Amino acid sequence: MPPRPNAKPAFTHFLCIPLITLASRSQVSRSLASFKADVTDAASFDIPETAVRPLGTLHLTLGMLSLPSHESVQKATAVLRSLNPRAAFVDIRSLPATAPLATPAPPVDTSVEQLPFLTLRGLHSMQRPEQASVLYAAPEDDRGILLRFCERLRDSFIDAGVMVREERPLLLHATIINTIYVKGGRDTQGKRGKKLALDATDVLARYEGYVWMEGVPLERIAICKMGAKAVDGEDGAAYDVEAEFCKTGGQPRDSILPIEPVSAPRCELNAACRARDTWLRPRPHDERTETNESRRGERRGRESVSGDEGPKPGDTGGGAATQKERETHGGASGSGTGGSHTKEADGQRIALLETELAVMEDEFARELDRLSRKESETATFWQGRVARAEDRARAACGEMEALEAECVELRAQVRGLKEFVSTSTRTDGQSATSDEVFGEGAARLGNGLQNWVIVHFRRAKIGSEEAVNQWRSTTLTLLRREAGDKMHSETDAATERVIERINRVLDGITDNKTTDARDQALRALIVSAIDLGRLLAVQKAVFGVFMPEIVPHQQTKFDPATMEDVGGEDEETLSERDICCVTFPGIMKRGDETGRMLAYRNIIAKATVLCSPE
Repeated sequence: MPPRPNAKPAFTHFLCIPLITLASRSQVSRSLASFKADVTDAASFDIPETAVRPLGTLHLTLGMLSLPSHESVQKATAVLRSLNPRAAFVDIRSLPATAPLATPAPPVDTSVEQLPFLTLRGLHSMQRPEQASVLYAAPEDDRGILLRFCERLRDSFIDAGVMVREERPLLLHATIINTIYVKGGRDTQGKRGKKLALDATDVLARYEGYVWMEGVPLERIAICKMGAKAVDGEDGAAYDVEAEFCKTGGQPRDSILPIEPVSAPRCELNAACRARDTWLRPRPHDERTETNESRRGERRGRESVSGDEGPKPGDTGGGAATQKERETHGGASGSGTGGSHTKEADGQRIALLETELAVMEDEFARELDRLSRKESETATFWQGRVARAEDRARAACGEMEALEAECVELRAQVRGLKEFVSTSTRTDGQSATSDEVFGEGAARLGNGLQNWVIVHFRRAKIGSEEAVNQWRSTTLTLLRREAGDKMHSETDAATERVIERINRVLDGITDNKTTDARDQALRALIVSAIDLGRLLAVQKAVFGVFMPEIVPHQQTKFDPATMEDVGGEDEETLSERDICCVTFPGIMKRGDETGRMLAYRNIIAKATVLCSPE
């Protein structure tokens, strides 16, 4: 059937930056092996192994190409051959950054041709993490230089007409997981079926800052055929390369390989061979050595001719001419022979060095593979242990959260039972009031009181303690002087109440009966106490009567500064003794006679106590 008029061309190739090079292979191999061992573990994320992309397929896609004919392939290759990536990168670095930077960028030396360094970090999803089918790693590009560099490479192909400009912006990514390659992702006719969707939330969280490779120079820009093919070895699969730019130290156009399909390992071998040929190229001092050897051979030829044919007696000009011709022919012959021997020796030496270099490269490659495998195994082992430890930690956290939720639920049940019991046992028929009501009421009352004080007493000032003491002394002195008769009746009533209380207590604990003489003597003591109390109250200094408090559950030690023992024992022996009872209070004075210096304290009369026996 004829094609649709607006049908998109079928893509056959793609322009990319391959990520597997001699410099990056060890880093990416270790990181990908560790990642694959973790995510495919049944105890971890249980992702199918076929979803993880093989090592040899990792690349950064720059654009899709439709090259159905050999001529279109030749045209795309010519565009790649015409590129000068180093000059483009230097030009882009000299431009201002697309976003403001926290620190200014260092100056760019445009006289030195260079290419960017690649660092892959983190893991991202093309779709929503809950329904992800493609996970990728993105290169670090804070200033946007790498993105603009890749866009300029892609625009060269678009301007040449071998690539169609896409509406969506360029997203630099290296696909790590693609579920389309899982068995069952295609139907029996080879068509793609429904993609397997993964919940990648935990995977993205664990590998958010994972480093796949760091500080690797960009070495290759390639046009590859679509459809990776399985290969033997660590790569697992690779794309056929139509043509590529390889960083070998020469001009970019000289680094284009022939337009024949080559695999990624073969490209790396070609790059190594070109580096080896550059290292083995004859140096200027080798040419000087060859010239010196030629001159020495010519000198040896001349000496041999002059030694074999000496001048005969009687020979004149003819003999001299003959000798000169022989020297000339002999010198030329010696020079040619010496030069040929020198070139042959140099060729043998170069062949020997090439053989030794090849042997050393093989040994180095084998040792590097062995160390890489060991390091990968070690990384896989420890990654597995760490993953299992993290799983156990997550399980413990889950159990703790479940227990906390259960505790919250039990507290709610207990609160409900308390409310039920409170409601059920209420006898007055009123509705139950929860504790929150009382708490809210107290909070409202406190806030209201605070606001009332702030509104009405915000600017109020409190007098000094000296003024208060003077006011107290003056007021009580006036009351004592003017109201003595008025307080007489109240004083007598208070005295009688005290006498009655003392008699009630003493009658209860003794067998003596109350008499008038005992009451008169007690009344005189109480009146003296009242007079002493009034006299203390009218003083400007603060006098107070204190009595040590004896608590059953607490020891009260003897204090020689404020107490004296009724038994008259030495104070040094009483310092660690407990007090049994207090027989008479003491009097303490705070401040001086004017009511000032209230921080000072003076014991006027010590309290009389009875200490426990030793």
